[in-house]
Amino acid sequence: SLTACQSTLTVNNRYQSNNSIVGITANLTKDWYYSVPARSMQEHQRCVDFALREMAAGEECKWQTNEAVGIVKVAKIESSGCHLLLNTVYYKDKPKYFQENYCYNSANTKYYRTP
Repeated sequence: SLTACQSTLTVNNRYQSNNSIVGITANLTKDWYYSVPARSMQEHQRCVDFALREMAAGEECKWQTNEAVGIVKVAKIESSGCHLLLNTVYYKDKPKYFQENYCYNSANTKYYRTP
């Protein structure tokens, strides 16, 4: 099981300067509009959990909802048991690429996301 799961994700990648209230408002509105729906985020987290528990380096987990699609790839598993995941999420015809590192804590038998 996971700790520190990502609860929101936006595919917005075009931001205005934050030096005015107009720019800040525009950025918040775009983030809201391009925020991946909760159901899709749940599918993404299920895929991450499966990848951490069951997959070897180089393998991928794919997920899809009516609104979004995504891929979680296990890029590397270190000797310490930490996993590097490469993520792709498509929502409203916009891609979001990001990576996450997860390590296993045997004391509480959970994976946790590391910076």
